[in-house]
Amino acid sequence: MAIQLRVVGQKPPNWVKTAFDDYSKRMPQPYRLQCTEINTAKHLPNKAARQQHEAKQLLKNIPTNATVVILDENGKSYTSPQLAKTCLEWQQASSLYLLVGGPDGFDACVKERAQYQWSLSALTLPHHMVRVIVAEQWYRAWTIQQNHPYHRA
Repeated sequence: MAIQLRVVGQKPPNWVKTAFDDYSKRMPQPYRLQCTEINTAKHLPNKAARQQHEAKQLLKNIPTNATVVILDENGKSYTSPQLAKTCLEWQQASSLYLLVGGPDGFDACVKERAQYQWSLSALTLPHHMVRVIVAEQWYRAWTIQQNHPYHRA
């Protein structure tokens, strides 16, 4: 299974990469997150143009049978046990793509392509933190599935 986190944004500080890699490396190979950075389209003159440009990059080369999850403030919030159960569904796909949009949000075509919308919080989170939070929550969900003590330790 291929699991890809695609993030629109700037190159993160080293501590973000270190934290993301730490959680990713804890996972067995088939469930490890891979992160792909997509540059923001800040050079384009308006929101619609930026969203469309970023959408093309986010959706590029995603197989038609892949499961796509967008991280969106209007998405569904999960408790950790609920997320663990939902991740079992997501893991049934041949490939999984978790998409984080740019500052202007997602173009409608990205929302249409997604089977799921996941909200990490009602708070606005820094883009760099989202990578770390997704990696930690992905790891936590896996540990819950495995009855590993991490969740309650």
